[in-house]
Amino acid sequence: MSLLKDAAVFEEVARSGNAQGLQNAQTIWRATLSDWRRDLLKQYRDKFVAHRAEPHPDKSVPELDHLIAISGRAVIMLAQLATGAGYPIDQKELDSYGYYQNARAFWRPWLPIHPQ
Repeated sequence: MSLLKDAAVFEEVARSGNAQGLQNAQTIWRATLSDWRRDLLKQYRDKFVAHRAEPHPDKSVPELDHLIAISGRAVIMLAQLATGAGYPIDQKELDSYGYYQNARAFWRPWLPIHPQ
């Protein structure tokens, strides 16, 4: 994404794809970087997953919905980036609600309430 900030690089990539897809990818990327849930997920990854350290006392533990929201946004951003660079994406393969349902089914035993 940092390379696309250069106007010459942006124009060259857009010639084989489309500028609108690249602009969409940049907009989604900026929104993802500034999303408060991303910070929670990064803290959790850094402290619990990577280093098994003590969490920051002012930060809550992220919820599954936070992970789904951020990862879903990243998938859409990557699809826009690919389309903008000239690689066609089948939108049916980006069925985020279906993936959400599958993730919920997988995590169901660990959720605090088990809806029937």
